[in-house]
Amino acid sequence: MKEIKAIGRDDLTHPMHYENDRSIAPLPNVLGTMSPADMKDPAKQKKRRAELLDVSVNTCFGGLPPKPEVFEVRHQCGGTYRITAGTKEKTVSFELYLFKPEGEGKHPVLLTADLCAYYCNDEITKMFTSHGFIVAKFNRCELAHETERAGALYDVYPALTFGMIAAWAWGYHRCVDALLTMGDVDADCICITGHSRGGKATLLAAATDERITFTQASGSGCFGAGCFRYIQQEDPARDCQDHHAETIANMEGYEVGYDIGFWSGPEMKKYAYKEAELPFDLHFFKAAVAPRFLLETNGTDDIWSNPRGSYQSFRAAREMYAAMGIPERIASVYRDGGHGHTREDFETFLKFIEAGTSGRPFYRQNADAIYGDLPKNYDWA
Repeated sequence: MKEIKAIGRDDLTHPMHYENDRSIAPLPNVLGTMSPADMKDPAKQKKRRAELLDVSVNTCFGGLPPKPEVFEVRHQCGGTYRITAGTKEKTVSFELYLFKPEGEGKHPVLLTADLCAYYCNDEITKMFTSHGFIVAKFNRCELAHETERAGALYDVYPALTFGMIAAWAWGYHRCVDALLTMGDVDADCICITGHSRGGKATLLAAATDERITFTQASGSGCFGAGCFRYIQQEDPARDCQDHHAETIANMEGYEVGYDIGFWSGPEMKKYAYKEAELPFDLHFFKAAVAPRFLLETNGTDDIWSNPRGSYQSFRAAREMYAAMGIPERIASVYRDGGHGHTREDFETFLKFIEAGTSGRPFYRQNADAIYGDLPKNYDWA
């Protein structure tokens, strides 16, 4: 066991003992049949992004709900808006809350679906509004319940197979639709953030909507910024959140006694214990965000979220960014501690946005300093 200190963070140390980790199979090549030189061509970038999503979204998440036939934004009072969207026969309605900074003109936006979890509390809201951001919040559970596949958006599209994470990502897209109708929103700086299951939805929303400029996926693990083919294990004899990363089998109820398979797509059940047969992994969603900006944040002690697996898929996705000539637009930052969306995580995202909008380097990322000697889970760089 050894200790590696993170760049610029003398207080952050993490003991490395990854001999128990499971590398199931190498990660598939994020470039496919294209060369790094191809990724300098915007047309080929677009083509490869479409390929990444075509092979992954339907299987992983059961597809996305479609763009609505009916869409309405109604200002209620103060900073509260009601969004109504769906088909001509049936709609779903949910509230969007805006907290605005002082000053005139157009403002960047921080958008989160985690109102139900209240990570973006008054303190965090004030931090962003004091930096000129509009902070926008909605409750993802108004669109799809966390405990059953019933009601809300499922009633609008009963014949479709999308899971809960896709329903929440659709909610992000509808909020972007609403924000872009407002004259004080800077359309070039829509920033979204989410944690845990909200972070899974955040990454999917960004991968499938090019209007989103900056994305933070916090502690999102399996079906988020984690990795299907590389599973962090501290103790292989104990299958619990402190000792074993979340897997497809966990999600499908095979290992931990509860079934939340409706979070993902119905096809994923057949890949439990067969991750090597998947034609994609989670780095495909990260790479689909390119050439836009992507930040992932994790706690080194958050084993359930698979921090070392997240690093494996991060550096595989970074190969796409590097091929495009923009490796600085994807970053991974770790902090001490467990599962949570802390003030430090939000501060990191704010610094990442500020660096990206100003063209400055982002100095806070430390993933390579912590996990850089972990053998790569691919050989196609």
